[in-house]
Amino acid sequence: SQLYTHSAQLCTIDSDSKSIELSLNRPIIMLDQEQILHLTKATLLAGVTTLLLVFHQIRHTFHETREAFVAFQRKQNREKPPLPKTKGKKSKKSAKDAVNNEDDGTYIVAFFHPHCSAGGGGERVLWKSIEALGEMKEGKFMTRRTKTSRKEKSSVVSNSNDLTAAVIGNIDDARLVNCRNLSVVVYTVDEPSVNYDKKVMEKVRERFSIVIPSSLSVHFVHLHEVKDFLNKPKRLTMIAESWGTMKLAWYALSVVTPHVYIDTTGCAFTFFVAKILAGCKVGTYVHYPTISTDMLSRVWERRPSYNNNSQITTNPLVTYVKLFYYAVFAICYGFVGSLADLTMVNSSWTKGHIQYLWKLAGKIHVVFPPVDTKSLKDLSSTTERENMI
Repeated sequence: SQLYTHSAQLCTIDSDSKSIELSLNRPIIMLDQEQILHLTKATLLAGVTTLLLVFHQIRHTFHETREAFVAFQRKQNREKPPLPKTKGKKSKKSAKDAVNNEDDGTYIVAFFHPHCSAGGGGERVLWKSIEALGEMKEGKFMTRRTKTSRKEKSSVVSNSNDLTAAVIGNIDDARLVNCRNLSVVVYTVDEPSVNYDKKVMEKVRERFSIVIPSSLSVHFVHLHEVKDFLNKPKRLTMIAESWGTMKLAWYALSVVTPHVYIDTTGCAFTFFVAKILAGCKVGTYVHYPTISTDMLSRVWERRPSYNNNSQITTNPLVTYVKLFYYAVFAICYGFVGSLADLTMVNSSWTKGHIQYLWKLAGKIHVVFPPVDTKSLKDLSSTTERENMI
């Protein structure tokens, strides 16, 4: 660094004209091109170092939050009364299982679903997913339905039984151990109330005929104090909503930081907070893309619709501005969507749009929404009706 000396400032005040005469005697310093280059490099290096330090501090804070929840779960497990011992022959494994698993509930899977207590199709996907996690914790693995021969069916059944035995037997496979130690966290904007958990579970059972296994602990993180983040503005709706979900996800992950973060509402911009900042594995189930190629083509062709009114379609300049806005948002949407480690969609139509926008997302799985066909089979079909079109 260079030291520069400046002369003293000489100020003369004229009381009659009330004017101030300021004279400065400063040398003019000229920097050559090499000095400017070194100064630019030093500034960039300082900025990058500052960002890395901030990023490391954020990651460390989220890690400490996760460890605090894990420590709380272990403390709760130690305070539980021991499990009753089974009668009959006792092996080493059964004797070990008679003692409470201290790590039970320490592998956290969180669902971002602000309106989890509603009774729509999106909520059915949420609770069916949680039910499946509960069954996995109990060692009940669902096999994929494929066209197999009779010989192959027996091998599929035996493999499923082997997986079940492996989970119950506490084999040192990381994935199987995580299944045994599962606990679920649901982020919701509902206000807490007395017996909120029981009321929600009862509503889920009555509305969807879904019963969550009692062995799976489900915790609710109430975000009612910041639910205003989800308010819809009149202008720049997509950007404002996405920014609001990012803030809500930051607040939620600051309360409980999971190992696996799953979004079931289509809020792709929360992936940046969950994966980049909090260091979680990210999964998503997309019902409908936030922006699609149909929306872009509609603006380009200047067709009036619910999101493209006549004031925009009749003005070419406004049309181009909105098209630029949509294009930039689609690029950002594709970037954050590609951060997902597991991507599931509800239809082939959604898969086509997500594949086009999330080019780096890897394989996209079509998982059709769960439908309660059992209740339909129980309906009486003996009543005859007139054949009429």
